[in-house]
Amino acid sequence: PAHCDFILPAVVRRGDVQVAVTTAGRSPALSRHLRERLDQWLPAEYGPLLDIIDGIRQELQRAGGSPQPETWQAAISEEALDLLRKQDRAGAEDLIRARLSAEGEGEGAAPGSALSTQHSAPGRIILVGAGPGNPGLITIAGREALAQAEVIVYDRLVSQELLAMAPPEARRIYAGKAPGRVGPLTQDEINALLCSEAQAGRVVVRLKGGDPFVFGRGGEEMLAAAAAGVPVSVIPGVTAAIAVPAAAGIPVTHRGVSSMFTVLTGQQGPTATAPIDWEALVRLGGTLVLLMGVETLPNIVGELLAAGMNPELPAAVIEQGTLPEQRSVTGPVRDIVDLVSRCGITSPATTVLGDVAGLAV
Repeated sequence: PAHCDFILPAVVRRGDVQVAVTTAGRSPALSRHLRERLDQWLPAEYGPLLDIIDGIRQELQRAGGSPQPETWQAAISEEALDLLRKQDRAGAEDLIRARLSAEGEGEGAAPGSALSTQHSAPGRIILVGAGPGNPGLITIAGREALAQAEVIVYDRLVSQELLAMAPPEARRIYAGKAPGRVGPLTQDEINALLCSEAQAGRVVVRLKGGDPFVFGRGGEEMLAAAAAGVPVSVIPGVTAAIAVPAAAGIPVTHRGVSSMFTVLTGQQGPTATAPIDWEALVRLGGTLVLLMGVETLPNIVGELLAAGMNPELPAAVIEQGTLPEQRSVTGPVRDIVDLVSRCGITSPATTVLGDVAGLAV
């Protein structure tokens, strides 16, 4: 029939959650287009979310309670969907029950009745990668975590634009460390802070530059949370090791030029993760990406040249990568330290050593 989309509207289903699209018979093609867009956008977790809500609602009705629609709406959150994405149905149900208790006490549900839960509002830690600097490069999941945060513990390179994505009432705690300097908190103190805030029932976002597990000590914080029995999840971030060279027009791998890349921290001394076999590193070849290495660049380049690195190998150092202030210097490895000094390049900067550095446009 000519008006079939009005009679049989395009429907997107997530269990018993159904969203129908109709154009009043004027364009079946547009109905199908909108249905496809909604099908991509509407998370699959809305089906199990409905099952949880309906189960709690029936339980409350049997107990003689009936929260107002506004209370239900306040209890349904993106955080519950996030828990369902992680297959944590029990956590999502506990969260909704806790929010109903907080929002709906006295709205028809007897205190201590079915609104209550054997768990308090779940405190947890979310390790979030903030990306390489540009606030637009944080992931959607990272933004959603910030929107839920009650406490944010953030590092030196986290922008104010990212912090502004969190609720105004969220506590913001600075835990950054400048190169070669001691920060306001030691790593042990940061670990203890994260765990104590989560154990108090708060959602704690640990906001770290780049990716939490790329020279960010996120693994240490994850293990500390696990040892304390605190739920912890990780939202990966865009690492500067790939993003900053890309922003400068340098691919870390390129067909016929480099089929591999190695990421090295420039931090030396007591903060270094392990001794470096410089000769093995040079033999490995490919692209070498150096993070946090402006201050130690002379020593690192000296070690690499002494280990046999080709002094004519292209090199690039990119300062403030992905930000409007980004600038870079390029030249052979033998000259790169002098170029960095003459151009006044300072931290944060990313160094690329390898033939791909000669591809920058």
